[in-house]
Amino acid sequence: MMLDRSRPSAESRVCREGLCRYDQIFSAIDDRGPDLGNVSALLNEDASSPLVWCAYAELLSADRQKPLAVSAFEHAVTLGPQMSPVLMRVANFDFSEGRTDHALAMTNRILRQTDAFDQELFSYLSRSGIPVSKLAGVAVPPTLRAATSWFSWLRTRGSDANLSELWSWMQQNQLLDQKTATDFAWTFWQRKEFATAQHSWAEWVNPLSHGNLPPSRLANQRFREPPNGSPFDWTFIAAAGVDISRDDGLVIHFSGTDNIAFANVLQYTTVSGGRYRFSAEISGDGLTTDQGPFFHIFDPIHPAILNLEGSPFKGTISRSWIGLDIPASADTRPLVIQIERRPSQKFNNKINGTLHVYQVSLTPVR
Repeated sequence: MMLDRSRPSAESRVCREGLCRYDQIFSAIDDRGPDLGNVSALLNEDASSPLVWCAYAELLSADRQKPLAVSAFEHAVTLGPQMSPVLMRVANFDFSEGRTDHALAMTNRILRQTDAFDQELFSYLSRSGIPVSKLAGVAVPPTLRAATSWFSWLRTRGSDANLSELWSWMQQNQLLDQKTATDFAWTFWQRKEFATAQHSWAEWVNPLSHGNLPPSRLANQRFREPPNGSPFDWTFIAAAGVDISRDDGLVIHFSGTDNIAFANVLQYTTVSGGRYRFSAEISGDGLTTDQGPFFHIFDPIHPAILNLEGSPFKGTISRSWIGLDIPASADTRPLVIQIERRPSQKFNNKINGTLHVYQVSLTPVR
């Protein structure tokens, strides 16, 4: 009863002998704030709490007693090897004190256990100045979850070199899935790393290619497969008054209900200078209005350098081949292959009919 009423201080002989109630010590810490004496009293009361050992280690560190702080943190990890908050407090200490090797080991352990500290840990790794290639597999474990989370962090904050190194490591360790590989391709493309985007995607699609591109620079040339979502396959964008389907090629049917501005079928690719030949096998059935669909091939970065349009398809066209010669300058890298239709200015302007594209190709002219 005396202990209940008098609440002796944590530094008193009574508490130092371990005779204080635990809540009395916590109350004293709440009243005056933690210090080495208070936390020492907690440890005297119960030396099995890894979190209290962490608090004690942090106070020792603040008091410039680094060797004792290291020892206290090590004991905390021994008591709570699977407690991520404990490991995180050790990692905070390691990074702040320059204990880099131990910090990276702690980071690895934490990332294996939880995603709760991903953002903070990736920030520490970025500030460390250590190349991604040296952190991969050391600080970041070769697991799909950790690697994918690291990519999500780096794609908005990392350099192009960071992302290239991360791609190589994830590819070598089979840590890529379809979504992540697609996101990598789009990230490189949006950063204007066009060649890197396409070579990386080629390596994902066919690891034996080692990133080398096939002679034809277009994928899914006969439209046999549904688009895979990457820049290097077809994108079909739904539009009112148009039905887009695949049936022995690509079928674009205009319903006659709209005077549509259409640019809803496209694929990106890259070239490296020189002459290329674009070919398409097509047919048309009853395409109305003076503005028919056509192929548009252009450099999205320098459209003044390369911007080609094929003849519009109108009326009924028997199955046949059309082609465009593409002079790609040394400055041309990305290309867009697009099917377009401009709105008609005539009174009878709602387009009807069907365009059928059986196959396409884009190859260098030797």
